Amino acid sequence: MSDPPEPHPVASLRDPEALLDRDAVRAERVARTLDADRYEARREQYDDIDGVVQIGLTDGDGRVLLQDWNGTGEWAPPGGTVEPGGDWAAAARRSAERLTGVSVAVEGAVLVEDLRFERRDGSASFSAYGVSFVCSLAEPAPSFREDPAVAPESRFADGDAELAWVSTAPDATNENHVDHVNMFLRYAGRDGSD
Repeated sequence: MSDPPEPHPVASLRDPEALLDRDAVRAERVARTLDADRYEARREQYDDIDGVVQIGLTDGDGRVLLQDWNGTGEWAPPGGTVEPGGDWAAAARRSAERLTGVSVAVEGAVLVEDLRFERRDGSASFSAYGVSFVCSLAEPAPSFREDPAVAPESRFADGDAELAWVSTAPDATNENHVDHVNMFLRYAGRDGSD
C-alpha cells in the first residue's frame, strides 16, 4: 500500500468546503439512519454547533491515540465540536489538548465528510460537516507517550474515558470509525515506522 499524501496544512479553517478541491484531502458523503429518539438527540446536538472534528493524534512511533469515551469498550479517534463560526483547526487542537493535557500540533486536514443523518422512517434529515485532522505531540511528553491518560481537567476525567496508543485497529473499534482508525494509522506510519 502506498503512503498517503502529506496532510493538507491548515493554520486556520473557517469553512470545510474550502478543503473540497484539495488533492491531499479526501471528501466523502456518509449517511447514518437513526431511530427517532437517536435522530432527535443528534439533531439537537448539531443545532448548537457547526460540525465535528476527529483527531488522529500520532506519537512518532507509528501509533495513533484512541479513546473509549463512554465505557462501552468501543474504541474511536478522539473528537470534538466546532462552535458556530469557529475555527475547525483550532477546535481540533483544543479538543486534543483538553483531553490529553499535552500540547498538540495540527499537521493538517486529511478528510472532510458530509454527514447526513436521517430518521429511519424517512420523515426528516439534516447534514453537517466532519473534518479529520492529523495531529502530533508538540512536546516530548514521555509519560504520556508511555501511558496516556485523560487530563484531570477534561470533561472525561470522571473515569468514563480511557486512552490507548495503538499500532493496529483493535477488534473493538467502533463500527463507524474503523476506516478512520485505519486512515490515521496510515498517516502515523508514513515516515516508514509501523
